[in-house]
Amino acid sequence: MKLDDKQKDHLINFGALRYSASIIASLLDLDESACIEALEDPKSEMHRIYKHGAQMANYRIQQKLLEMAQGGDIQAIRELKKMRLSKRSAK
Repeated sequence: MKLDDKQKDHLINFGALRYSASIIASLLDLDESACIEALEDPKSEMHRIYKHGAQMANYRIQQKLLEMAQGGDIQAIRELKKMRLSKRSAK
């Protein structure tokens, strides 16, 4: 499925917000079944862009949390510790 640059930009944001394939299809005016298929195919451009958006959002949130923890925010420190522990147990 071919997307123009504007649709690609939107798809990055949709990935960051974890929108469903049906919502993405509706917002980008795409065929829903084709959109689902493309998002589920790890080799597709749509899948790659969506995943990139999701990963960038996680990174930015964690980066901000780290900045807050370094500034002494106790709740941010707790959240970082909790995230680190959950990553260790996932291995």
